[in-house]
Amino acid sequence: MNSPFPGRDHGPCLRAAAAVLACLVLASCVVGTPPPTPPAYSDPAGIPGSVSSAEWDIAAVAYAEPGPGLDYSRAGLAPVLIVFRNRGARYPMMDPAEVVGVAPGGRYASYPPIQAVDVAEASTAFDESAKAALRGGAAGAVIGAGLGTLFGAIVGGGNALWQGALIGGGVGAITGAATSLPEARRQLRRDMEADLTTLALRPVPVPPYGLTAGYVYFPAGMGIGWVRLTVRVEGEAFSYELPISQPPPSRPSGGAVR
Repeated sequence: MNSPFPGRDHGPCLRAAAAVLACLVLASCVVGTPPPTPPAYSDPAGIPGSVSSAEWDIAAVAYAEPGPGLDYSRAGLAPVLIVFRNRGARYPMMDPAEVVGVAPGGRYASYPPIQAVDVAEASTAFDESAKAALRGGAAGAVIGAGLGTLFGAIVGGGNALWQGALIGGGVGAITGAATSLPEARRQLRRDMEADLTTLALRPVPVPPYGLTAGYVYFPAGMGIGWVRLTVRVEGEAFSYELPISQPPPSRPSGGAVR
């Protein structure tokens, strides 16, 4: 094709544009591989071990790190996702401070998010992830992507699965920019605080017919297989003990649920 400006050399401009495009493509890949497609169910009633009443359904789902990143189960934590569907007209509430982990050897209170960050920061897995981020390794830089992936898959499905994964996975581009180990540790802690706080269970009323979910953070390695929680509404209190289900299987991409 003839140039509209004859006599000019457009090679440098084209090469610069190509370089910018390459940088944008590389930046978009820092987050990691695409998460799996949504699971076959998104309401707590469809999760094994869920409990139901006339007004709500509740389920507890174990955390599992599905890919690159800081595996919280190796960092001293056993996150459990609590999913709550309000099927009535009232405004029930769960306080995460009242959610207890039940194991054969006893019962365990959950950590508040900042205390959970302290526990994870003291782990070998945290050190390994910070060192990998310093080396520029995306696998070490992407923290806790499994938290957001599971959250988005169960609560939202569809595009929310991506949004959930990016809560944990999107910090890779920031953490990977550290130039010293202390800086990498500071950035990793900051991103981890945002991760665990954003996805934590909150003591707020659930609106009529609403769906809410959030994590509680138990100590790892205690054999916690059940949770005991209390639902409060209009001066009444209802206590439940339910098993912690394993994360749901993903549907094959493009496949139908039978």
